[in-house]
Order: sequence, then structure tokens, then C-alpha cells
Amino acid sequence: MRVLFTPYSARSHVYNMAPLAWALATAGHEVRLSCHPDETEWVQAAGLTAVPVGRELRVAELMRRPEVLDGIHHDIAEDRPERLTHDYVHGVFQWYTEALFRNVTDEDTMDELAAFARWWRPDLVVWDPLNLSGPVAARVAGAAHARLLFGLDFGARMRRVFHDLSRQRPPRARHDPLGEWLAATLARHGHPFDEEIVLGQWSIDPMPSRMRFPEDLTYVPVRYVPFNGPGPLPPWLHHDPGRPRVCLTLGLSGRELFGEDGIAITDLLAGMADLDVEVVATLDARQLTDVRALPDNVRVIDFVPLRALLPTCAAVIHHGGATTYGTAVAAGVPQLVVYTKVWDKAAVAQDVARHGAGLAVDVDVVTVADVRDGVRRLVTEDSFAAGARHLRQQLLAAPAPSDIVPTLERLTARHRPT
Repeated sequence: MRVLFTPYSARSHVYNMAPLAWALATAGHEVRLSCHPDETEWVQAAGLTAVPVGRELRVAELMRRPEVLDGIHHDIAEDRPERLTHDYVHGVFQWYTEALFRNVTDEDTMDELAAFARWWRPDLVVWDPLNLSGPVAARVAGAAHARLLFGLDFGARMRRVFHDLSRQRPPRARHDPLGEWLAATLARHGHPFDEEIVLGQWSIDPMPSRMRFPEDLTYVPVRYVPFNGPGPLPPWLHHDPGRPRVCLTLGLSGRELFGEDGIAITDLLAGMADLDVEVVATLDARQLTDVRALPDNVRVIDFVPLRALLPTCAAVIHHGGATTYGTAVAAGVPQLVVYTKVWDKAAVAQDVARHGAGLAVDVDVVTVADVRDGVRRLVTEDSFAAGARHLRQQLLAAPAPSDIVPTLERLTARHRPT
């Protein structure tokens, strides 16, 4: 098969696709990843072949525009019934369409990727739910297509709620910002719109099946395999620090896309200053701007592959990002999740706490004492290590990316137009 991957324009989203792309390539399939011209280095860092399309996006600048930041309160993860009015849900899809999708996948990007797909003729397009050029290119090229999720499937759940609420309104009062934009895009290429373009013909899901929403869709479960990017391992990583090592990481997306973390780093470091632990903080210079003095037990490094660092740690503190969570689960490390209310971070934190694999603290109420007590408990109470090992065993029971290749081959043959 020829397989085209279309990630969202963020380093962590490109890396999320790499293990499945490798699995397909090593099974003998041809693989390409599309991206904007200023993102090819991320694809190349994953050892894959990039297909640049569209203009340079400069996604970090895009995500900091006022019209983008002003609409982030339209939370696609909202699940409180009293908040899920038609106006609220319509506003979610209005914001995603106007502020995100139309900027990330503008007409030039859509048209160039469609032209490449017509020429290359992929059999399968695997697309990020935040990059809708993928299903459009698949429809134009006559390819099968599937979403590769990067977290919980809030998009599908909110889409179902939107349609349920829309059906309660008179036909003339129904307005679908996302569907209308996609319909106009497909019409330029001579094709109709349907909900497959939003939700895929099936979805590949690296999140634990216990966390999946009960949507009436086809899901292919796959084990989350960490790839956090390339990088050399510092010599100290291989030496026993003589006391528990604790990793502090806030992920790549916050610092690269938004330029902020939503967490008081000074408080996190202060909470561990008096503990007999070695703290390895993967923070860059901007993140350290407000830190006047580092505690003596803190070692700062801008970047080290998390999949190599975490197996040497007794605990990890993080923000609740799905890929950070998955990497910690794969390493079997107890977690202190200081979560923000963005996408699935609260759900991730609750899953860790529910399974005894760590502790969860809301960023809006966290204190220095919470951090101190939480880390102390994680490195001294054996139950958390046992809970982390249990989550790791559940992860390893899921099929690896290479195991689902035959399933993807069968689904492609079934869904690709003859």
C-alpha cells in the first residue's frame, strides 16, 4: 500500500504518528507525511519522508493570535449538561472552523495536498483530527482514510451532541460551520460532503480502551509507543544519583505553541527543594524566566527524550498531556499530574489517580505543600509503584503498531472505492 499521513502542525502531533508510520514502512508499505514547509525538520527527525504543502504556517504565531486565544474558552471537552446548549456547542465548532481549521488548512494547503494525492494515489490516508486536509485529499484521490487520535475522542462526542441539538431546531435554523466549510472545500474538487470527512471511516486509538467514549464508530485500538524526538543522552543519565530521581516536564506543545504552561514553575520547584530527591527539570530558558534561584537538588536540561529519562525515575510531575501520560505509563513510573482544564488533561489525571498510579491536583488550587507531599508519597509509598506497574501491564496488553498493520490492510481494502 501507499500510505499518506497528515499530522497537525505541532511537533508532538508529528511524533505521535511516527511509530505507526514506521510499522507500516517496515511491513513493506510506502509511507509519506505531509506538512507545511517550516515543519519538515520534525518529519525528518522521525526518520520519515516529508511532503511539504502550502505556505509556511508558523503555528506558534498562529496560536497566539487574539482571535485564537479569545475562543479557547469554547472547550470541546465540556460535558456538563447545563453548559451543552446549542449556542455553546455551535460556538465550539465555529471557533474550531474559523480560528483553527481554516488557518492550518487554508485553500492553498488543501489544494496542494489534493494535487499530490491525485498524483501519488495513496491507498490509505491516516490523518490527525486537527488536520482536515487529510480526509479531503483521501476523498479526492479515492483513498480509504482513518483518524489517528492523539488523546480522548472529544471531537466525535461533541459532534454527536451538536447533531442531537441541531435536530431539535427547524431545518432553516440549522447551521453547521464545520460542515459548510468542508462542503465548499470539497465542491471545489467535485466531491460531496458527508460526516466521514469529520470522523473518518474508522479511528486508530492509542488511548486506553477503558477511557474510550461509547460512540457508534469503528475504533482500532493500538498500544501507545513513545517517540518524543531524537536527542543525545547526557552521561549523568546512566549513573545512579544515590537518591530517587524525579522528572518535572510540562511537554512540548505548551512551550512551543502557546509560549506558556499555565503552571507556576517556581511553586513546583519550591515544593521539592527540601526533599531528598534529584529533580531533573526539562525546561527551557523562557520557562525559567521567573525562577530567581534553582534549588540545589534541581538539574535543568532543555530537552532529553522522555522515553529514555523516565525509566531512570522514581516519579514524574507533569501537566496531564496525553503523550506525557502515555510515556510515563509505558515506563511504569508513578505520576503527579498537576492538570489544566484543556482537552483531556483532567481525564488523564483522574485515570492515574483512580488506578493508584499517582496523584492528581487541579492547577487552580495546587500549593507548594501539595507538591511536596505528593512527591514524598510517590517515592516512599510502594502502592504507587505497584499501580504504575499495573497500568504498564495493561498498556503492553494492547496490540503494538506492527500488530494492527494487517487490520489496516483489510479495512483499506474494504473502504477504498473500486
